[in-house]
Amino acid sequence: MTDSPARSLALLALLSVLAVLGFRSWDRSVTTLAVQALCSQAEQGNWTSVLETSIPRKANEDELRTASECRCLALHATDQSATCNSELEAILGDEPEDRWAPLPPLSEGLVRARKSRGAIRAAAALAQRASTAFPNHLGLRILELETRIAVEEPSAVLNSLEQRLPSDPVVRQQFRIWLADQSRQLGLAERAITLLGPAPGPGIPGQLFAWHEQRTRALARLGRSAELQSSVTRWMESSPLQADVRALYALILEEERLEPAEGDVASLLVASADEVNEIVDPWIREAIYRRVIMGLAAFGQPAQALAWYDQAREEFPLEGLERSELEREASRPASGLPEGGERPVAVRFVLESPAPGATIALSPPAGHAVDEPWSSHPIPSTGTLVLDRMADNFPQRWVLRAEDGQVLGSGAAWVREGAEVRIVPRSTEPSSGRPEPTPAAAADGQHKLFVILPDCGDWRLIQYLRMRGELPTLDRLLDTGYRAVLDSNPPFTGAALRSLVYPSGNTSSSVLSVLHELGAELEGLASVPSNPLDSLRWFLARDDDLFATLGRGPLRAANLLYAHGNLAAGHHARVVGPEGTESQLPVLRSSRPLSADEATAFPLLAGLPMDVREHVERIAAEMDAASQIAQSEAADVVLLRLESLDLLTHSRYGHIAGHKQDNGAGALFDAYRYMDNRLGQLRSQLDADDTLIVVSDHGIQTAMKHSRQAFFVAVGPGIPEGRAPGSPHFRGLAQVVARLAGVETTWPDTGILAGLTSESGQ
Repeated sequence: MTDSPARSLALLALLSVLAVLGFRSWDRSVTTLAVQALCSQAEQGNWTSVLETSIPRKANEDELRTASECRCLALHATDQSATCNSELEAILGDEPEDRWAPLPPLSEGLVRARKSRGAIRAAAALAQRASTAFPNHLGLRILELETRIAVEEPSAVLNSLEQRLPSDPVVRQQFRIWLADQSRQLGLAERAITLLGPAPGPGIPGQLFAWHEQRTRALARLGRSAELQSSVTRWMESSPLQADVRALYALILEEERLEPAEGDVASLLVASADEVNEIVDPWIREAIYRRVIMGLAAFGQPAQALAWYDQAREEFPLEGLERSELEREASRPASGLPEGGERPVAVRFVLESPAPGATIALSPPAGHAVDEPWSSHPIPSTGTLVLDRMADNFPQRWVLRAEDGQVLGSGAAWVREGAEVRIVPRSTEPSSGRPEPTPAAAADGQHKLFVILPDCGDWRLIQYLRMRGELPTLDRLLDTGYRAVLDSNPPFTGAALRSLVYPSGNTSSSVLSVLHELGAELEGLASVPSNPLDSLRWFLARDDDLFATLGRGPLRAANLLYAHGNLAAGHHARVVGPEGTESQLPVLRSSRPLSADEATAFPLLAGLPMDVREHVERIAAEMDAASQIAQSEAADVVLLRLESLDLLTHSRYGHIAGHKQDNGAGALFDAYRYMDNRLGQLRSQLDADDTLIVVSDHGIQTAMKHSRQAFFVAVGPGIPEGRAPGSPHFRGLAQVVARLAGVETTWPDTGILAGLTSESGQ
């Protein structure tokens, strides 16, 4: 075990231990000498000796703490960090007022342990205490922000940290740069520029590059194009990493939907791709690779995307991007779906010892509406079922059921030209499904309209999990409400939101603007550090937007479309009305860990890596906000977007799109189950007077490409059961929202209203 990563942490921490020991003076008693001997064994890496040596029973408080720290080094080095944490917790007790904290690596481990078990407030308290005890330790300050921001108002946390700057000048400059980055991500770009201050000297090139990067990001976020161009020119003059600067500049422009002084963003990205081998920073290299691969895939050039993918895979794992998806796209006919004259493909299900009465349910075939009922096929006694299907751009999903309807297995298969598809289902334990949702409460006389927009919510995934009996809330909404398959074209969040907020505006998109939209959709693959859609805040500056229109009369319309960072940032959480007045909803948490009950119910979500789990934690906080508003009188109309479902989808879709039996297992499937659970809670908090719409801005076709088919369902007083004919365009959604809110407009009706509001209205 002496070569484990834990030993590296222990050895790094040991220097701090010895340094602190040097400043602690005690009477040279026998107990003191025993503690010093124990720590000396730790210094030499004699971990067995340390662990076999008992801490003197007569040790005073200082001696006990020091001996425990040295013992913890040995525990970490021998992969027993949990034991170390337990012993430190016993010493810390009820947070003694002398503000002692374990040495930085030990405190960091203990903070993370508290955080992982859901004790966020306790983790935040220890992080603050430890960073106060060790003011020049940057890692502890980062942990302090991460934990405190989950339980306190973000701006207040930033103020607190800014007032306690490190004394070491190098660490202080690093800390300022880091605080500026956090401020920008929380929507405080002006503050970020102030925090950065003057550029550091050339003696620390790493800090100088980071300073320029943060200044560039802040200026871009603010849309100061001229100042941005000037700043980047100075950056280029001062940096030897010319290719890195050019690439990062192109990425930032794309994220923020800005144009360079000369040329266009697409040309800058292509130029950086051509010189990718000259880019020193691996993060920037991977980001450029991702942009090229996903851009080519989205614009129908999968063969070129494959070439770039293979080149990039020599260096990066490209988590979330699957080669098989690009291969399938490359093998598609140039015309898309097969024409009517194409021959069908045989899909052969082969079951060993099939149970009597078992059936196979199949998702709708290519060319059929995505919300059509699934077909059900009895399995012959021979165990072989052969069905004809046309090639499709989406996987054919199937569910194996017992005679009593219980789910025995399910999965996906790809139907492609030229070869028979063979599927060998294996019976598993029957699925128990989910409990029925709680019905809405009795009417209270106040009419509310809630529009929940799960970003990238996909019809096909919803139907698959419904067939497994695992989305009881959406199942109930679709059975009792009014549904539609919306056409979201172009299938990008930015385009959809603009058509929603500005329904009478021009929604057409040029090739270049669509490229920008694509850049705004790629965050889910960790290619950019913050949500580019925050830049959409600019379009709420006009007077004829959706919220201003709804709030001109007695209604209060709340905008929670942009759940980026601090919910008080920009126009997010703004309420318009009554009579055109403006106010702000109380600051709400931007993320929170899953509760113990949620983690038990959705273990795959709780076990995700932190960089992916944070998407789930944002969804949790966003649905908390919906529930909080539903139980208050803060707003009459609420539009709330679950932005992080899109990010989670891009990072996890490739894992569930393969030709295999998955039995509904996968973190993305669990995210849909969790969303359904939270929608059920929200529905029970609304009442019979209230209307609920669940609508997505687009679906998903591959991890690199959206589907134009968007989900829509509405339930509420006077809303009939049924379906909108055809595929109405998404841009008609604003008219639906206005009509259901009782506000007359001349906005376009693309067909969603047909049959929806004949007897409804508020």
